[in-house]
Amino acid sequence: MSGKFYKPITIHCALYYSFILCPVFTLFFLPLVSSAWEANFSANPSVPELFLAIDKERQKLFVLSNKSPLQKLKEFSCSTGQVRGDKQKQGDRKTPEGIYFLEKRLSQGLDYDLYGKLAFTLNYPNPVDRIHGKTGYGIWIHGRGHKITDFETKGCVALNMSDIELLEHAGIILQKTPVVIARKASWQNDENNSGLETEIVQLTREWARYWSKKSNEFFSFYDEKKFTLSGQDFTQFKKRKKRLFQTYPWIDVYIHQPRALAGPGYVVSFFEQLYRTPSFFTTGIKRLYWQKYKNQEWKIVGSEWRQGATAMEKKLKDRYLEARKEKLIQWIESWRKAWEKADLKKYALFYTRDAVQGPIKGIKAILANKKKIWQNSGRPQKIECKNFEIRLDKAGFLISFVQKYKSEQGYTDLGIKRLTVTPFPSGWRITSESWRKLSCPMQNTM
Repeated sequence: MSGKFYKPITIHCALYYSFILCPVFTLFFLPLVSSAWEANFSANPSVPELFLAIDKERQKLFVLSNKSPLQKLKEFSCSTGQVRGDKQKQGDRKTPEGIYFLEKRLSQGLDYDLYGKLAFTLNYPNPVDRIHGKTGYGIWIHGRGHKITDFETKGCVALNMSDIELLEHAGIILQKTPVVIARKASWQNDENNSGLETEIVQLTREWARYWSKKSNEFFSFYDEKKFTLSGQDFTQFKKRKKRLFQTYPWIDVYIHQPRALAGPGYVVSFFEQLYRTPSFFTTGIKRLYWQKYKNQEWKIVGSEWRQGATAMEKKLKDRYLEARKEKLIQWIESWRKAWEKADLKKYALFYTRDAVQGPIKGIKAILANKKKIWQNSGRPQKIECKNFEIRLDKAGFLISFVQKYKSEQGYTDLGIKRLTVTPFPSGWRITSESWRKLSCPMQNTM
């Protein structure tokens, strides 16, 4: 076997050459010159709260936290591949260098002498590794049934058994905790708010917005050739997405706390993702791998998706609803103002063409009814909306609230308003509206 705050962190990378003599215990001749990656960390608000950093030169594994300041939570001795340098092919006995993630926890059926009682798999080769033609598999962080010695593995990262048990309780999360593996890793507390990570996080948010809009601009975020080399045929990917754009009347993509880390020649962004359509719902972990395109623009060259567990799905659904609730209430406030000002032109923009308002069907009929009401009882003088309740609905969202209405001629009413609101590329639209009168006194409710 060659074997996943307040002030987060940026990584500055450098490639350099080192001349290494092949150790006597290896079975392979090492080239005289090999490239290696050096990682240096500094404070940046776009990197994760916690991650692992492996320094191959010092044979150390660090647990780093970004709870002001950037600090080392734990330090463990580790052992990496028998042959120095970045892993290139299966059986070369090198430990890969780059950004990886803890994937699975293994505790059954392990060879105790080789792996101890506990192991965590890594996602080697990642998409950028595949673009570079790197081969091999089975890179783990694992224990050892005996005391470790330096540079003794076939490519994995080995820890003493007592240390990997401590690592498991250091706050790591499968699928989400990044593992930085470099020839040398260092850090300082300097704050850098304009690093690569900040730029990539912003691009990631834009990518999600264009996806929700079902816009062709979504595909411009990708490097077609490299994306295909990373393991996903871009032509088929594009055809599938465009088919879904046409199939679903709306798509809503929510990403929670995107973070990024800079690796050797690329940056990876990662986040929890919720994807909704009228008939489909899924949550999971998404990773996007970014590289500079020939025109110096950042492009996605590869991606990874991991289906979320049930517990994550519930938490993410709650976060999604809370995030959408805030924006929907702001949107309803704009709708309320347009109605209160009797601005029919702006008011109409909040509805679909075939919207239903009680027994009235279609936006033209709705507007005609409003004009009739205002002729009989006066234009609106004051409209108040309070006590919002927002739930997910097949059509998008079901919004209920207490509504108090007063016209210029003194007419008043109080009731429960219910709006069915559907996501659209240009924003939300009301598809149905109902109202139920409340008999209690206005002053007691509002």
